[in-house]
Amino acid sequence: MLRAQFLRALGLRALGLRALGLRAWGLRERRASMEPEARLPTHVTVSALIRNVEAEGGFAYVVSKGERDAGVLLIVTQARGEPAKLWERMPQADGQRCFTMTREQRAEHSQEFTEYLRKRAIQDPDCWVVELEISNPERFIDTITG
Repeated sequence: MLRAQFLRALGLRALGLRALGLRAWGLRERRASMEPEARLPTHVTVSALIRNVEAEGGFAYVVSKGERDAGVLLIVTQARGEPAKLWERMPQADGQRCFTMTREQRAEHSQEFTEYLRKRAIQDPDCWVVELEISNPERFIDTITG
């Protein structure tokens, strides 16, 4: 169910993994309700996010590439005149993984934000960092979260 909502948010129809060609990426279709739901590879999520932002007149780019299929995705959002915000996918109490704002750039300590991103890249070389520059960037976070 969550996968179908996510695919709809990305502008894809929920046709199943075979119809989307995702079987080639090693994903399996859910056979029983007890199996964990398959997630889209990170590069597909990043590509769809960039396309959606650019379609709305914004600018999105990959700051650093991580592991193609299962890398952690960090999203830096910035709107005109607002501080940058960092969003990370965190596990929730109900078992879902939703994007949560973990840092906000403060004007007096702007270097701290950049330093944190640098440390995360060293700590996890599989980490993707994508920056979005668009008005109301939270709506794109909501589309990924489902």
